[in-house]
Amino acid sequence: MALLKLPKGVTRAVDRHGKERWRYRRNGIDFYLRDHPQSKEGRAVIAEADKGIVPRKVRTIPKTIGDLFERFYASARFNKGGDKWRALVQSALEDFRNEAQEIPVADFTDAHIETILVRRLKVQKVKGRKRGGPAAAERLHEQLIRLFDFAQQKLRWIDYNPARAADSPVGKREGGYHVWTADEIAQFQERHPVGCKARLAMEIAFWTGLRRGDVAKLGPANISGGRVSAVAGKTGKDLNVILAPPLAEVIAATETGEETFLVTSYGNPFTDAGLGNWFRDRCNEAGLPHCSIHGLRKALTTIAAESGATQQELKALGGWSNDREVATYAAKANAQVLADSALRKVIEARTLSNPSQRLDK
Repeated sequence: MALLKLPKGVTRAVDRHGKERWRYRRNGIDFYLRDHPQSKEGRAVIAEADKGIVPRKVRTIPKTIGDLFERFYASARFNKGGDKWRALVQSALEDFRNEAQEIPVADFTDAHIETILVRRLKVQKVKGRKRGGPAAAERLHEQLIRLFDFAQQKLRWIDYNPARAADSPVGKREGGYHVWTADEIAQFQERHPVGCKARLAMEIAFWTGLRRGDVAKLGPANISGGRVSAVAGKTGKDLNVILAPPLAEVIAATETGEETFLVTSYGNPFTDAGLGNWFRDRCNEAGLPHCSIHGLRKALTTIAAESGATQQELKALGGWSNDREVATYAAKANAQVLADSALRKVIEARTLSNPSQRLDK
């Protein structure tokens, strides 16, 4: 059926299988048409939607991607996360859901997932805004692994996770975000002395181990009885740690906001992204363009691991749920201890190879 003109609020798209699809988005109503917009049925649904009447939900085809999403979004596994985390998961997955909702979950292979990730890797302009890119592909891959894990482990619909088996088209950075060294922390502190906002931001991020968005929200109400308490926006987990003396000293010496410690030049709390961009400039001023506020959280965990903190202690400090997420820090710390021990043995052996010293020994 030829389409001469799209009804108001209706857009056309072709999914990866070459199927033509029609989407209605207007006045807060968003759904996919099951019939052509110019068909009798399609026009009737659009007319009702224009009046604010949401069409009756059609039963989802069992064991399809659409069915998987409904079960996943209703699960405890998804809803135990905070609002911000759930929004991030949905934003990464919704395009995939819209394109593939009628495809059986069991039909997907790792090759299909790799094709989807390569498409997401390409940067495109949609309504004047850039979409896609390496970061978007990484986020999609991470969330597809989580989604298909649910299908495999909880629902038992599939024998293996195709997303986990798929190769990422994005070259991984070694170790992810740069972990600040002690010298880099000292360099930043020298450029931004006690009493300035940049120093306060650095000390909060380091001594609490909070993520960037939670650092932006931390304020006087989070300090009580010599302790810092907060709820992680990403995971919904409670943080309750001692108020480190260096952090207490900086807070006392710095002019802060009433609701949040860190405020913009206009006196308003920072947004998550706003704090990241502002802090990046402060790092540049200190000659540390490779450093970020997230790297301070990693520095705290790394130093704790190198100081002998256990897996359970590291999980509690960083607000992580499983051992896999802290294994990197513990492994690096253990590797350093083992390497130092091995080197000391070599030093001792070489020292004792001196005849006079060996005789004294």
